[in-house]
Amino acid sequence: MYHVIDKDKIWNYIKTKYIIAEEGKNYVFSRIGILWRKYKCSVKAYHYSVFDNDVDRLNHAPDIIPEKHFMDLIEYWNLDVVQVCLLCSVFLGEYVPSLVYVYTIMYVLSFHLFVLCSN
Repeated sequence: MYHVIDKDKIWNYIKTKYIIAEEGKNYVFSRIGILWRKYKCSVKAYHYSVFDNDVDRLNHAPDIIPEKHFMDLIEYWNLDVVQVCLLCSVFLGEYVPSLVYVYTIMYVLSFHLFVLCSN
């Protein structure tokens, strides 16, 4: 799970723009988190997953994200560990953020492949 380093700064900024009681802070941050995840998913769906190679992905990069940042995202999404996370989430029906879990799955799968190949 990722944590914002300075939520107080963000909260103070939000309070300058909107009239929100302190009791609403957790709700506001949970909604921000949900919207941020939706945004990231849409960027990946429309600018990464639909293309087969990185050249096409870069040619169709979103205008709102600097090219260097999008290149970093592509590198991240291409990592084997991230791909395994994606496969785990597809098979389990939920997102699997824990790298320990992912490495465990990778170990189990490689062990089973070794057993199958050695027979």
